[in-house]
Amino acid sequence: MIHIRLSCLADILDPKNIHSQDHIAKQIEANALYAWQNRHTSESSVRFINKMGDGFFRFLNVKQQPDGSLLVYRN
Repeated sequence: MIHIRLSCLADILDPKNIHSQDHIAKQIEANALYAWQNRHTSESSVRFINKMGDGFFRFLNVKQQPDGSLLVYRN
């Protein structure tokens, strides 16, 4: 099992109801894992696109941390 940390949701989450966006977080995790598993062996980070809700998309990046977890972030 790979631990995936998301640091890309702060601007879309409702701080009063963080759990309302759980489906987006799960979708991002799945897309990040897919992108990471299908990267070229020479790549240390991968960019992918994700639908964030209500018709808008965001480019996100995923890279491996020293502890083996994956970090998903926006530039």
